[in-house]
Amino acid sequence: MKILIVDDNDCTRHLVISCLEQGLEQLEIVEVTSAKMAKALYSSDPYFELVLMSLDLASDSPLGFYQFLHSDGFSVKMLTYSNSDPQETLPKIVNLNLTEQEIPLFSDKLFSALSLSPKVEKEDTELPSKDLTENQSYKKVRLCYFWRFHQLAFPLFLKLSEEKYVKILNSNQIYGLEFIEKYEGKHQNYLYIRNKDFDQFLELLYQKPLYEEDPNLSSEEKLLRSQHFIQSMALSSGLSPDLIEVANKSIQELEKFCN
Repeated sequence: MKILIVDDNDCTRHLVISCLEQGLEQLEIVEVTSAKMAKALYSSDPYFELVLMSLDLASDSPLGFYQFLHSDGFSVKMLTYSNSDPQETLPKIVNLNLTEQEIPLFSDKLFSALSLSPKVEKEDTELPSKDLTENQSYKKVRLCYFWRFHQLAFPLFLKLSEEKYVKILNSNQIYGLEFIEKYEGKHQNYLYIRNKDFDQFLELLYQKPLYEEDPNLSSEEKLLRSQHFIQSMALSSGLSPDLIEVANKSIQELEKFCN
């Protein structure tokens, strides 16, 4: 399944992607941070099966992309969501333009993870077993998301096989640049957390600042880590308002360091 996500809020986008990737073997996610970029991408590659779009874009209006899809007669399903309510701990879907029968991806399990309520009856929410990989113990999370933090309240694991996972980071253990680079060098795209820690991790992705600096690092180490983070984010989804802010702070720190 090929999905286009349009959201310039990195924290919300990371949360949505982390939920989507659970248990789905054949899933391709393309990220963009503006409706303008989405239009240009879709014009050259109109083969997405689903579009997820935030209604809270800071860069431009999502209405333009919606009108573009309808004016050109595209039949792709669109799912919109919003995190504009400051009282909500997680974003809510506000406009559901598809049914679970048409797109079996949206199960009770996924809606629960996103603090959402499905719009169909319980008996219609069964997923074909071939679309899921049964794993009751661990959830996978993109390796690049761990650049955002330097300490977690739960352990991290590496998957060695379908049945074997090994702990690589203890709860509340501080980790640095070399920790993530080690697994990037081994071409590990995902690390794993326990099922029971997944809800806590989603809230961490959504509520924490985009980038959390480790105060124990030297100025040089802070610069190296922030540069790696900026590069990783820019390559995966492009520039967003929050990422630009992190880059500006990094430039300011670099100027102080050089002086």
